[in-house]
Amino acid sequence: MVNVMHCQVSDGGWSTDDRDVVDDALSAWFGAIAALFSTQVGPTETRLYNMPATAGPVGDPAFVIEEPGFVGTGSMDATLPPQAAISHTLVTAIRRRWGRIYLGGLVSTALTNGRVNATALSTLGDAFGTFGTTLRSNGQGLVVWHRATWTPEDVTGYRIDDIWDVIRRRRYDSALNREVGVFTA
Repeated sequence: MVNVMHCQVSDGGWSTDDRDVVDDALSAWFGAIAALFSTQVGPTETRLYNMPATAGPVGDPAFVIEEPGFVGTGSMDATLPPQAAISHTLVTAIRRRWGRIYLGGLVSTALTNGRVNATALSTLGDAFGTFGTTLRSNGQGLVVWHRATWTPEDVTGYRIDDIWDVIRRRRYDSALNREVGVFTA
């Protein structure tokens, strides 16, 4: 799964201290939600870019944080399809500029009656809230990047609900099994 989140660094550019704060915050976030994900799901890297002052190419990342050691701890046998994802809505002052990320690869123990269960929802929300608060308190608040105006919109909160979202581009590439039949008269 690929997700993009933007942080506004208060001093304008990424330092090694900033990188370490993000790395620690990501590790804490993923560690808190690891049981909700299959052992085949986990981030592989985080890229930190300095956004140019005017619209145009972003260029190479200032830092790349490798995350090869983290994977989910939930049962691989209980993994939901990759297109079943949980939406994390990033709330800004202007509703039309809200953003979102999607987390897929959750295990079936996170659902009850076809919805995300209350325990999993609370775990996801608490962990994401801590992640965002940690970044904000260290001068690296989450933002939604508005490409038309080339400006960041400060993320002031988040919403996670109990409804599964379908991310069609995350579906399996090919079927392992297929049943084909014909109708007879």
